[in-house]
Amino acid sequence: MLYEVNPLQSSIPPRQINTILEFYYIKSKDMGTPTFRYQILIKGISLLFMILFVYAATSKLLSYEQFQIQLRKSPFISSYSILLAWMIPFVEYVIVGLFIIPKYISIAFYFSFSILILFTVYIGLVLNLSDHIPCSCGGIISNMGWKEHFVFNISFIILALIGIMILRRHKNNNNLKYST
Repeated sequence: MLYEVNPLQSSIPPRQINTILEFYYIKSKDMGTPTFRYQILIKGISLLFMILFVYAATSKLLSYEQFQIQLRKSPFISSYSILLAWMIPFVEYVIVGLFIIPKYISIAFYFSFSILILFTVYIGLVLNLSDHIPCSCGGIISNMGWKEHFVFNISFIILALIGIMILRRHKNNNNLKYST
């Protein structure tokens, strides 16, 4: 057991907290093995996605008014701007939550892959079919041009695919222990 939890101080069951901590804990006896390298890779990619989605969702919500205005100006989705202004950050936070719980990491990679495909297809449509191209991204990402944003998304799509392939490869031989 890695962590003792006082049930009066936490609403998360102790078993779940320990499972989360065990996922991010690396045993020294595993270092140097192929399993170790895959664990480091999965954990690193997971961390990148968590940082990306927390940053993206938080920056959208911190400048909510501007985000909603940009969505209203966006081609193809303007009529759904009010719904999307809440739904996009919510989905991004849900994906982060899935990455945190080891049992759902595979689902998190599939959702990340899917949402990035949607964003990238939208960017492609806007670049090719629209004269007006507003950016509804927040923070540092909003400083990127559309082509840079497209490449950025493709890079994260590739990372999601790498995560999915590693988890699939090691699912049957149970080298990567991500379930409770």
